[in-house]
Amino acid sequence: MSKIIFLSFIAAIMIIAAILISSYISAIVIFQDNFTTSGGFINSTPNRARWEFGNVTQTGAGGCYSGSGCWKTNLTGNYLEANLNASIILNVPVNLSLYLTANISFWHYRKFEDINAQYDCGVLDINATNVTKSGIWTRISPIGGYTGKCVGTSGLLNQLSYGLQGDGWEFAVFNITNYTNNDFIKTRFFFQTDTYGVDRGWSVDNFKIEGEPLPCTYVSGMGNWDIDCNCNLTRNTNLLGNNITINGTGTMLITGNITNWKKVNIFGKNVTNKCIIRCTKGGCFR
Repeated sequence: MSKIIFLSFIAAIMIIAAILISSYISAIVIFQDNFTTSGGFINSTPNRARWEFGNVTQTGAGGCYSGSGCWKTNLTGNYLEANLNASIILNVPVNLSLYLTANISFWHYRKFEDINAQYDCGVLDINATNVTKSGIWTRISPIGGYTGKCVGTSGLLNQLSYGLQGDGWEFAVFNITNYTNNDFIKTRFFFQTDTYGVDRGWSVDNFKIEGEPLPCTYVSGMGNWDIDCNCNLTRNTNLLGNNITINGTGTMLITGNITNWKKVNIFGKNVTNKCIIRCTKGGCFR
């Protein structure tokens, strides 16, 4: 068998040399924030008592889902009642252009004004920054749907949204595969109330974006293979004695066998931005 040669730039490269034998998972984490710090989210109205980051100390508000940090519409008490119009925005652009599918997931705790009618409401929006959708916030819906239609606020009136009161901390998943053609996306949690009645509010924790990388395919006769790190190799691939060079940041999942290669070169960008090669389900370099 040919010897694997690892090259590096001046910055260090992270290479997974050991073979990771595990059950096959097609999705990888693209972005994750467990809110040990405020992370990539910012309060869109920082000078007013809207969303706050930290440890929830209000009695009966569920605390934080994990650890001592999360976002809540008021950490120490009920949310403001008078036409509250507030959001936290993921201010770190996330590149989805290299993924076939993608999901957003998070844990949230909601205890809004009423148990029968959605006078106060919360939604998740997405901003896709390609040419046709740049700068526009678009409403997205969770798998299984929102709790109903908003009846008490002007901005979200008659729109599907979260409302009412949940049963403790709940897990939510949003399919955003329709946005995987975008170079970057941002998201926001948008909360709006009417002018009367308050309760504990809305808390968010453990935010994650996952995706299935685009398939990487070698065409017989194309010579040396130069590919991006973010791809998913599911087929047995014969390199016919050519080199394979893997560049970029992310994870390459290999479930098929790569055979008859001469050299394997793996390039990350630096110590933080790594290229990880994960061999699963019996596939790898042979």
